[in-house]
Amino acid sequence: MIEIARLKSPILLHLLDFVDLCHKDAKLLDPWMYDYHRYITVIRGEVKRGQSQGHPDWHVDNPEEKLPIYIVVEGEPTQFKAGKSKELVIYRLGPEDLHRSPKVKKTHLRTYLRLAYSKRLYKYTGVKAGLNMMVLG
Repeated sequence: MIEIARLKSPILLHLLDFVDLCHKDAKLLDPWMYDYHRYITVIRGEVKRGQSQGHPDWHVDNPEEKLPIYIVVEGEPTQFKAGKSKELVIYRLGPEDLHRSPKVKKTHLRTYLRLAYSKRLYKYTGVKAGLNMMVLG
């Protein structure tokens, strides 16, 4: 996990900044990144004490494609095996970065943004299993 930038609160008002910052970073990694499909996920909702908003077990995202994934959270931050994370910080995740959605200590509103790159075009977009995914191009 690598820190890319910091967003202001509320992060939903800075969604375009999030996409722009991530894309500039991704293009430094691979100048052909503009040829890949981009998918954005937005999850916002109340998380009850003792529950998690996303996947509570340690996992990696998109290991087969080895393309970057970017996340930022407003509320209790995503946990990483590699170290502490902070609220409102954009992180670049590689295919080896283990992370999980934390079980929160108190009920609160949590917003999660994720931008993923893929060589494949997925046919499904929309609300599925609580995830809101949209193709950016």
